Amino acid sequence: MTKIILEQMIFSYANNVEWFVDTSFSGGNVYQLIGANGSGKSTIGKLLTSIFEPCSGEILLDDEVIRKFSSKRKRLNFLFIPQEPQWSFLGSTYAKHLKNMKIERTSSSVLIGNSKIDKMISNVENMPIFSMSQEQIFLLILHEIALWERSVIFIDECPDIENYDLLDFFLSILVLRNNKGYLTFASRHIKMELSNLNSTSININEYRRP
Repeated sequence: MTKIILEQMIFSYANNVEWFVDTSFSGGNVYQLIGANGSGKSTIGKLLTSIFEPCSGEILLDDEVIRKFSSKRKRLNFLFIPQEPQWSFLGSTYAKHLKNMKIERTSSSVLIGNSKIDKMISNVENMPIFSMSQEQIFLLILHEIALWERSVIFIDECPDIENYDLLDFFLSILVLRNNKGYLTFASRHIKMELSNLNSTSININEYRRP
């Protein structure tokens, strides 16, 4: 089971806003970071996914210090999904993105037993990324999460999902990740009325120093 330890970790910006975290997070759970705009949810997410490094202290993944990981190993283990995820695709279409990332295609029906998602993907995989709706882009992000299983993912500002099939796909992926002992973080509440998913809310202000 995946485990992240933040060992007396301190991070600060030039304006002296500082975060101190000394805790651990275990896989098999979805952690929802709660806080006002500017409270540091994205900052903590970038630390948890190795985009930022702490000013002092260490972050460990399964008892190994993350700052010692190679760039390739970080890419294999971590994924930060930004608020505008269309900028994270390596290609003008999703099909080109998968080819550029060398991700092997697998049907969603094999992954989670949802053949409807296969049809939804086929309808948009060759569309220009920047012409898609928010829900279509999030569908592709979820599909990649299912195809490429990272140990730790952070979803920055999880969108509201109105499409039932997409919401079901999302919850199915979260359940799958929990069952495999992976770590999933999100920077807001996720609609979970349709699931008995294990989740924990975290007030980010507990880690912030004025």
